[in-house]
Amino acid sequence: MTSWHFHIPTHTVTARGGLSRVAGLLPAGAARVLVVCGKHSARAHGFLDRAVRSLEEAGKTAVVFDGVEENPALDTIDRGVAHAQAERTGAVIGIGGGSALDAAKAVAVCAGAGMAVRAALKADPAPCGMLPFVAVPTTAGTGSEATQYALLTDDARGDKLNLATSASFPAAALLDAELTATMPRDLTRDTGLDALSHAVESMLSERAQPLSSAMAEAAIARVARHLPRVLDAPGDLDAREEMLVAANLAGRAIAHTGTAACHALSYHFTLRHGVHHGRACGLLLPALVEWCRRRAPGKTERIELLLGMPVGRFIEECGLHPATDVPRLADGELEAMAAQAAARSSTRATPGAPGADDLKAMLYRVWTTH
Repeated sequence: MTSWHFHIPTHTVTARGGLSRVAGLLPAGAARVLVVCGKHSARAHGFLDRAVRSLEEAGKTAVVFDGVEENPALDTIDRGVAHAQAERTGAVIGIGGGSALDAAKAVAVCAGAGMAVRAALKADPAPCGMLPFVAVPTTAGTGSEATQYALLTDDARGDKLNLATSASFPAAALLDAELTATMPRDLTRDTGLDALSHAVESMLSERAQPLSSAMAEAAIARVARHLPRVLDAPGDLDAREEMLVAANLAGRAIAHTGTAACHALSYHFTLRHGVHHGRACGLLLPALVEWCRRRAPGKTERIELLLGMPVGRFIEECGLHPATDVPRLADGELEAMAAQAAARSSTRATPGAPGADDLKAMLYRVWTTH
């Protein structure tokens, strides 16, 4: 067996209503805490107020940065870092979906290292000294609370950049199913399909190893059972909690393997067409599985055994249909998408290492299956 390692330093807690006690996950010496969230939902649903109240009851000062947009831009991170430094905060709490958590993680890395985000992305060696960071997901999809990755948007280049170091894992994560119960149906589905994509791509990756594959398999089995349930019964907190666990397990898997060509292709949909990231992955995942069917047959069979059906059928049964959900593309756009994705390391870790022409064929499959 080839050598491998597995390391997740994040202290993970599941607790319904746990947001009211989130201060207990912070270091005792962190007197001033930056709370990072998006522009609307965390405040609208009362999550921000509950976190601030927990900090105040623990004798800590809460400093709020609620300027995070979907697909956070580099300039947003720099504003968060400047706010953290000006307020002399010693720890960070992130509350929200993947965008808010990735932004909070990046702020914690850059504020701790005393670096602007563009410098941190280029730093060699990687920045160290991350501020203690507690991640509180309000969606069940990205698994950002379990990874070292912070996916950021470079608006000037129209591309996604990954700020990741071996030291950029959250110190702690709180999985509170009550926080995910406010998600509308489409967001529940799309984030759930993101978790499924993480798990499937991790299993298929050439970087897969025994522990990552075990976690990916456990995630797929949970998604197969519980995503249809939460779509039918959105108030089922047991199923919501299982989806949080599935997303966390899938995050732990990709923390060691990365993703595959599905994610590499998805970024264009999100940045150029505004397609939710999880939805983009759901539309592309069946084409990736078909590509891998001859190149990793044992893995694709195992994935579909865990799902109980072909991947494409499962996704359609969750309510995502290529016939109505794929965006219209301009002439030459498939070629540009394929060329951009071919350069990503996640594509090179895909079985068969598909090149630009292969990726174009995958994309063509998505647009001709309806």
